[in-house]
Amino acid sequence: MTLKFLGNINSDLRVAKIKSKDTRELLKRINAAIEKCVENVYQFDIIFNKIGYFSKEQFIVWLGANTNHNLLRLVQNLDDNLAVLGFEKEKRKYNSHITLGRGRHIGGNRQEELKYTILNHKFQLTEKFSVRGISLIDSTLTSSGPIYKTLNTYKMLKS
Repeated sequence: MTLKFLGNINSDLRVAKIKSKDTRELLKRINAAIEKCVENVYQFDIIFNKIGYFSKEQFIVWLGANTNHNLLRLVQNLDDNLAVLGFEKEKRKYNSHITLGRGRHIGGNRQEELKYTILNHKFQLTEKFSVRGISLIDSTLTSSGPIYKTLNTYKMLKS
């Protein structure tokens, strides 16, 4: 689940309000900002309770979660603390979800079938998922798909 998208840090160091052009220095500051964000947030549970899609350049299927106070607080903390480093604040309301799949070349009848299936599916998932921390993830786009690498993990307070 993406809480805050930072963009391309390696090629866009000018975004950050730091004097250094060093990616390592920026990552240190990002780490410090994220650590500050989680230091007063308690672990919490979420339930994924809806399924949906949107289609722009790609057809994307997502699984939506209930948005609770701790999740919203965490998202707001991230937005505020990373803005201090020069990252743009999010203008849109936070929509908690995970992406199940995406496709660039899904069109015509196949896309209509998918839309119909998603809209008419009685989705029911009652299992709670425990959120005990967050991670900073590096995403590298390749011709065969994205490659994800966890750069750091930040634990939240125990409830």
